[in-house]
Amino acid sequence: MTEAPHEPVMTDEVLAWLNPQPGGTFVDCTGGFGGHTEAIRVRMSGTGQIITIDCDPTAYEYCIKRFEAYKNIVQCYNSNFVKISEVLRKAEVTSADGVLVDCGVSSAQIDNAERGFSFRANGPLDMRMNPGSGRTALSAIRELSETDLANVIFEYGEERKSRRIARAVKDAWRNGEIRDTASLAEIVKRSLPRGYEHGRIHPATRTFQALRIWVNDELAVLDKLLTDAVSLLKPQGRLVAISFHSLEDRIVKRAFKKFESAEMGCILTKKPLLPTDDEVERNPRSRSAKLRAFERREP
Repeated sequence: MTEAPHEPVMTDEVLAWLNPQPGGTFVDCTGGFGGHTEAIRVRMSGTGQIITIDCDPTAYEYCIKRFEAYKNIVQCYNSNFVKISEVLRKAEVTSADGVLVDCGVSSAQIDNAERGFSFRANGPLDMRMNPGSGRTALSAIRELSETDLANVIFEYGEERKSRRIARAVKDAWRNGEIRDTASLAEIVKRSLPRGYEHGRIHPATRTFQALRIWVNDELAVLDKLLTDAVSLLKPQGRLVAISFHSLEDRIVKRAFKKFESAEMGCILTKKPLLPTDDEVERNPRSRSAKLRAFERREP
């Protein structure tokens, strides 16, 4: 097996807070290219069961090959993590000792221009986690009204210039100027005041984030996943979530507080854990990661 095309973030922290033990049952809801799953497998000393889920068929196929020699321990499923209960029924699992959720887009997805997640390399306006089904980023541009598009960019991208951007994007679409990720990024950049691009991030970053979240309905499925996942935990089982932007982190924080208020268990991380300076230097894409952990109580 060649080296995985994606480095998992905060692996040491995941192991510390998920606390996988030999003989346990653990679920990696965002399997990706198997980095966290592998770390959990090693910690479990070749015993127990790991259910790995990913809706991206490329990641799924990679994991199937990566864990071929451990298929008695690791079961891989090509599914959206919002269907965690359905996946566990197929795996004949009724409860878990731990569930890991690593939100966001993998480096392999970002770096593949054909997936359309980034404007760093030109590609089609796709952005689907599962490229075999569902709406695309181009669907948003083509089908949403200017007002609805502005609302998407404002709500999911936290972009204060959303109306200005939406107006420019819709005008450009009508004029046939939007063809790919590069042309969209340029239109967004041109629509903003001079000097706006001198900030820490590219001026189109928030718009691309917003479109990606809309395409994959990421916030709604994350909220449902957390609710379903906590109900599947055994007593003292742990739910660990890694988020990459404030909208995701807010959902995780709110969900954990709701679970604690309902006396389902306790929040283990009063403040989110951040990657170490060494990890950020080694893997700059980890810099925005935040990890939170929750533990189910005894009945």
